[in-house]
Amino acid sequence: MNLHKKHIAFTQRHLDSHNGGEERSLYSIIKHLSKENKFTISLFYKKLGDYNQTLPKSISQFNILEEELLITNFLAFFWSILKTIWAIKKHKIDHIHVNHYKDVTWVACLKKITGIELTLHLRLNAPEYLSRQYAWGLNQVDKFVANSEFVKKDWVKTIDENKITVIYNGIEIINEEIESINEPVDLLFIGRLVYEKGLHLAIEALSELPTSRTLTVIGDFRHSSERGENEYELEIYNLITKLKLENRIIFKGHQKYPISFIKNATAVLVPSYHDSFGRTYMESWSLGVPAIASNCGGLIELCELKPELKNYVFKEGDFSDLANVIHLIPQKNGKITLFSMKELIEKLSEFLD
Repeated sequence: MNLHKKHIAFTQRHLDSHNGGEERSLYSIIKHLSKENKFTISLFYKKLGDYNQTLPKSISQFNILEEELLITNFLAFFWSILKTIWAIKKHKIDHIHVNHYKDVTWVACLKKITGIELTLHLRLNAPEYLSRQYAWGLNQVDKFVANSEFVKKDWVKTIDENKITVIYNGIEIINEEIESINEPVDLLFIGRLVYEKGLHLAIEALSELPTSRTLTVIGDFRHSSERGENEYELEIYNLITKLKLENRIIFKGHQKYPISFIKNATAVLVPSYHDSFGRTYMESWSLGVPAIASNCGGLIELCELKPELKNYVFKEGDFSDLANVIHLIPQKNGKITLFSMKELIEKLSEFLD
């Protein structure tokens, strides 16, 4: 009798809570799949993150993932390929699931050498320009999963539509992650502090609200600095000074478990210029906390699935419209849950099987 369970290795360069929704979603998926006990689960990574340290011990972790640039890092890339082939053979890995398309070249090389099954998670919009190495890598992928119809439609210009399955991100509120906080939270912004996330719009909107309203910001400017966009941090602080909002905005820095702040908030603001899914938006509603988002990207799709959400979107880039929507928030709001983690795991297990 063959007792061998299918062995799936997931890839993520830096599985860390600082990085955002992609990593948080993968972390939840890996944990739940390991509990299901249907597959043997492993993780390929490059840099150790805080999530690595709290994964179940049953999950093997391999520090072998390398950068995507073949030319500038050729020796490291080649050595990484050799180490990974050894891991695949020794641990009888059957399948690799890539969490970000930028790792596809590295994994595609493994597929060409070993013939291993390869799938990829499409979590973000397709880039405006796709280099040859990425295009080649994507052609090696057996099948794809997209986290929304919006993302799928954006990628079909590059990928065969028939190879893409849509599976929405599952939302799960873990009681252990809800800590008691004594301070009141009015309006709340959560996310990487980069231009496209729209913190400046939330600040401008605050300036048009009564002086009793405050904004709590969870996140840091690390990503702006890493991208060489230090001017955005300066722009934000200059804007706060210009609008005389120093006493109405509270920066809380990075929070590994922001759920506690969401639960205590009056409303959560998601003013992104594009958002493939709107994870924070749905987490807020699942707690009964109203969330207000730009009418762009995957949020439009969510509103089509749940029409009552249409009252909580504003015109993309228009902070005055955001302020108007905040004014109209009802005193009481019900919980809205569209996608459960259980449903995600069931569909993803079927996809990976």
